[in-house]
Amino acid sequence: MTSIGRALFFRLAILVVVLAGGETIAAARQARAFSPADYLYLPPLSAAERIESKELFPILRYRSFPASLRALMQRSDIELNRCIFWPSLESAMGRRACNMWRRARVKLESHGWCWGGSRILAEQHWLPCAQDPFYFEGALMGEGDMFSAADIQEARTRR
Repeated sequence: MTSIGRALFFRLAILVVVLAGGETIAAARQARAFSPADYLYLPPLSAAERIESKELFPILRYRSFPASLRALMQRSDIELNRCIFWPSLESAMGRRACNMWRRARVKLESHGWCWGGSRILAEQHWLPCAQDPFYFEGALMGEGDMFSAADIQEARTRR
């Protein structure tokens, strides 16, 4: 079974369990194993980006989180750093980074982990969504990317 087929199978299994009255959606999501298919929507980092990420966001920083989520949490933090600190959101790379950060957050939220815990950005951190007082289930799920492909292309042409 391919990784995409496995991901689809688990989503259908969760739906069947929920409809049968067995578990809540949040509990079923947390019970599902994290699959390599979850990474398909994020393009891989270049060699230079991997070196930078090891220096700024060492994987040991994430050792208190589930092993299956550490790499995606690290990637989310890398993209947040780029989104906020890139020279400008007017740049194509800055806009792309914001989209990648949002996609990583949506994927982590689907596994029960949220970026939050405070209204103050500097105090936000990774925590189980159930422990986040500001969490609303599915709040990120219905939205698309922060910037459309046309927005990113526009930023490229403005250079």
